[in-house]
Amino acid sequence: DGHWDLVYNELLKPACEAAGFAAKRATSSGGAAIIMVAVLRELFDAEMVVCDTSGLRANAFFELGLRQAFNKPVVILRDEKTTRPFDTSGIRDWSYDSSLRSDLVKLSITTISEAIRETELAPSEGSLMQLLNLKPAELPATGTEAELLSRLVGAVENMSGRLGSLEEQQRRENVIGDYVNAI
Repeated sequence: DGHWDLVYNELLKPACEAAGFAAKRATSSGGAAIIMVAVLRELFDAEMVVCDTSGLRANAFFELGLRQAFNKPVVILRDEKTTRPFDTSGIRDWSYDSSLRSDLVKLSITTISEAIRETELAPSEGSLMQLLNLKPAELPATGTEAELLSRLVGAVENMSGRLGSLEEQQRRENVIGDYVNAI
């Protein structure tokens, strides 16, 4: 209980502020017909997002996928206990010590704030869209929140399908390479 609050208050918020950004959690602010729409809107509109993939939480990867699909700046973090999933292993991330010991947190704040500044200077460097040479998704100029959410989910699913195809192609090439090496 309270782990993510500690991560936010003791690590992420100070790192964002040290990098010159006002920290804000993407949470429902009320008024939206669908709560997730408000969260997605905040994630889409944010100048910079810090995404903590620790614990391999599905919502964090959905949010990361959203930022990647639209080629928007995102800094990816994880604690040292979380292994890098195959799907995102090619994308740069930064780790921090999950114990949140004050001496280690201070070092991590510096590292994360530098990562935020670097990402601000070169926002698309190392993004999936750039690495895969894909055109970023675009939002339509008009539409209801529900329509926009549906389109956002569709864009993320589209990107996921493309990545799945690339992964399958890579697996086939690895199998062929293993077969050639065996001969």
